Amino acid sequence: MSTTTIAKGLYARVNDGNGKFPWVKVEIKRQHPVPVWNATSYFLRYAENHVRRVVPLGKDLNTAFIAWQNHEVDMIRAKQGKFSLHREISVPDSRERLTIAKAVQIFISENLDAEAKGKLAARSVVAYNTAANGFLGQVGVVYVDEITREVLLAHETWLHKHLEKKSYGMTETTVGNRFRYLSIFLSRHGIKMVKNRKQTDGDKGLLRFDEAPKQPKKGRNGNAAPDMYTPEELNKLLSVATKDEADLIQFFLRLGVRDGEAQVAKWTDIEDHRDEDDKIVHDLHIQKKPEFHWTPKDKEDRLIPIETGLYQRLMERRKNQTPKNDLIFPNSLGGRDVNLIHRLQQASRRAGLTKRPTLHKFRRTYASLMIGQSDLQTVQELLGHSDIKTTALYLAPDRSKARRATRTAFSGVGD
Repeated sequence: MSTTTIAKGLYARVNDGNGKFPWVKVEIKRQHPVPVWNATSYFLRYAENHVRRVVPLGKDLNTAFIAWQNHEVDMIRAKQGKFSLHREISVPDSRERLTIAKAVQIFISENLDAEAKGKLAARSVVAYNTAANGFLGQVGVVYVDEITREVLLAHETWLHKHLEKKSYGMTETTVGNRFRYLSIFLSRHGIKMVKNRKQTDGDKGLLRFDEAPKQPKKGRNGNAAPDMYTPEELNKLLSVATKDEADLIQFFLRLGVRDGEAQVAKWTDIEDHRDEDDKIVHDLHIQKKPEFHWTPKDKEDRLIPIETGLYQRLMERRKNQTPKNDLIFPNSLGGRDVNLIHRLQQASRRAGLTKRPTLHKFRRTYASLMIGQSDLQTVQELLGHSDIKTTALYLAPDRSKARRATRTAFSGVGD
């Protein structure tokens, strides 16, 4: 068995208190492992045939250390052409039958690792892990090699029934997303979920193309246009919202920020400037946050004007925030909150709104209101879009505005 030393060793997952679980290599002194502060679990990391392996070893350091030692001995013996001594109690190699539970553990560990390195967004990690855990909790087989077409179709049926009352009438979209994330989990373990559209005999996908859940049909431009809040919906939402929820609603609505931008927004990002009339104005500075391994989309900083009412609301929030925190919207532990949209979904349920609140719904409302007072290029800059075609998708058509513009533009022409 060919092995390399890439990422080899005994590692701990550490809770840093900010919603992150970085890898920390366990130090060995005098043949004993040194306890790692705030460790949640231990893993063996190594590479085999140029493929990275991440194997969970449990939460007990001593047990994990013994398993790691056994693995090291077995690797040395394998290089010498000898049989392993600890196969029955050591970590399984790639030839052993993989359970779905173990596969999900590995998948989650890899996602957390990618997030810690800034290669995967926190929101994506939550979505991927939710799909994998949901599959594990419902699937009726034990091993990965037992996953068949019938197993996947049964899971699809279960999702439609289970999510019907939790998807704000968007069950089709939710199931489609779950299956898309599940396909990522399966592909990491060598399973292709869906055959190609032409469904050739050599295609190894488990499902035919027409069997897999699809997203709802999209518009002429190829993109599903996000919904927009009406004044009535906003009033209902704010009438039932807590003070914290109302702050968050106004933050999304009046700044048009992305979910991740709100998660890492700090008080120091609120900057004061003097405008051309020498008046003090306020901006939210969207910028890189190395401490969260976070970079703005398209890696470009931008300034978003904060109107006076929102600025006063935020300053009041800062004054009353207990305990004091650098983040504007921290979680209960004081770290980055990856569930901001979930907070608003809870408020939406209390308000009795039938349509699910989404990030793009707030951004489209912001864009549509701003375009009435500005121009398309400025709105593009405020939203942080690299392509103006993307910005155009956020704008709601206004027929009455078109009529007024037509009357004004052509008045007196040819009369």
